[in-house]
Parts: sequence; C-alpha cells; structure tokens
Amino acid sequence: LTPAGCDLLNASTADPSSLRYGSVVCAARPPSLRNLLAFKHDPYTQAMHGLFAALYRIAGFARQERVPDPVLEQRVVLERAFGMFPERSWSDGIVPTLSQIWGEVIHATRADHLDVVGHYGSANPLTPTTDWLPTRSGFNDAAFEALWGAVARFITEEARAESAPRHRRNVGVEERP
Repeated sequence: LTPAGCDLLNASTADPSSLRYGSVVCAARPPSLRNLLAFKHDPYTQAMHGLFAALYRIAGFARQERVPDPVLEQRVVLERAFGMFPERSWSDGIVPTLSQIWGEVIHATRADHLDVVGHYGSANPLTPTTDWLPTRSGFNDAAFEALWGAVARFITEEARAESAPRHRRNVGVEERP
C-alpha cells in the first residue's frame, strides 16, 4: 500500500475502456489542541487522537508529482463538498485527500479513513460502532447513509448503463511522465 506499490499495480493491470471508475474522497478535520482537550477524561482516546495527529501530518506530505490535477468535474464536486478546493496538506488521517481521486467522484465528505467503513461511533443504539480513530470529524449515521447510498447508486447506474464510461481519471489531461 505504498505509493510505489500502487504505481506498480496500476501499471500492471488492464485499463479496459468499458470500465467506469469512481471514488469516495474524504478529508478529516485537521488535528488541534482543542480536539485533544475534548477527550480530557479518556486517556485511550487522547492517545489515539495523538496517533491520528501524527498520521494526518505524515499523510499531508504527499509529493506534488504523485497527486495529479483533478479535471473540472472532479474539482466541482470537491469544492461543493468542502466549501473550497482541498489543500495539498489535507488527508483522511491515512491517505492524502487529493490522491483519493480516481475517475468520477461518487461522494466527497468530511470523514477520517475509518469513519467511511463504519467506525465512527454511531449514536444509534441499534447499530453500535466504535470510533477507532477519534478525529471529531462530525461524521455520523446520516453521513454514513449518504455516502453508501451514493456508492449504491453509482453501482446500480453502471449495471443499467449500456454506453461507454462517462468519467475517467484525468480525461483530457495529459499524464505526467
């Protein structure tokens, strides 16, 4: 799961023109002293938030050449979701935000890397979850349902589509050598 490993995987796998790509793009709330102090009565959560802060900063050091410029359709979705175009230093605590873009941006949200798979600390007693990466991202049950609803729509649209793919990564943009 290193950048070099992902480059090797991408270079060695087929890129059929019939394949439609999509991605979910996340940006966690940047770590802050205020967020750390919010966990003052829970040493475990404080420690995990400290780990998140370190991971967030490491992920934010993505090299410019490894993060291609998004096409207009991708930029529009990101700006709408985040209120501005994401800065290069943004991440979900594990992966730089701008390196998450692949094809059509299905959904963009404020969340950390584990929130999107259900580890966000649901308030619903019928679906108890644990927040393994406490980031105070604001991700909740409604955000989880919106994200996975968008993914489901993307999959069902593709299953019904009879035409060629509509969105591909960097359409109309020359690839960097």
